[in-house]
Amino acid sequence: MQRHLSAIALAAAILMLAVAAPANAQTLTPCAASQASAVNCFVGNAVATKILTVPSSMNMTSYDNYAVAVLHIAQDTNVSVILLGTTSAIADAMPAKDANGAANATAQTNAINSIINSEVLTGILVLPAQTTEAQLETFAQQTVINMTGFTGVSFSPGAVLRLIDSYIVAGTSTSGTINWTTVKASLTAAVKNLVGSGMLKLPSGVTEAKFTTFVEDVAQSIAAYKSATGKKSL
Repeated sequence: MQRHLSAIALAAAILMLAVAAPANAQTLTPCAASQASAVNCFVGNAVATKILTVPSSMNMTSYDNYAVAVLHIAQDTNVSVILLGTTSAIADAMPAKDANGAANATAQTNAINSIINSEVLTGILVLPAQTTEAQLETFAQQTVINMTGFTGVSFSPGAVLRLIDSYIVAGTSTSGTINWTTVKASLTAAVKNLVGSGMLKLPSGVTEAKFTTFVEDVAQSIAAYKSATGKKSL
């Protein structure tokens, strides 16, 4: 079985190596030339000593690039916090299982990718330097997998996704048809009320209209996930 260091652990290890420059750095010029070089040296040595295994979907070059992207994601407070909220909510409310309990990783992966894509398109997430959307999605996928094994006390981080789903359920007919006009109107009103009451504070650059678009995109992602897994609600 291939052994993979979790995305979070990898980020932590990279950050520690990046800030802990050796006293004799002059003798390690290739590795100490930049943070990216330090990351590449760490990954190369980790793979060589079998601490890390290159995923089957990547070659060594793409894995090096991904490791550098993880560094930039971890260093960006806004991105890392938003990703933490997104991934914890998905891990809680949208597990990789069908309604009958059968595994369905594809449904969860598609939900992750579509929600991350909407966050990028609406400006909620701004890609860090040297990071692609695909790398951001891979990081989110790995983080959700890591969080899925959590068995401690949880305050239902998926509550927001379930709240959005409640509008979908309310707008769904007995035959299972979703009235998206009704759902979108309800979501628009909900966002407006949250912003107006001060319960939802939007960062500069993200308008109420953009955030409403994001919420509607999430609703579409939830509906697609429920369709793929056969679930009536989250």
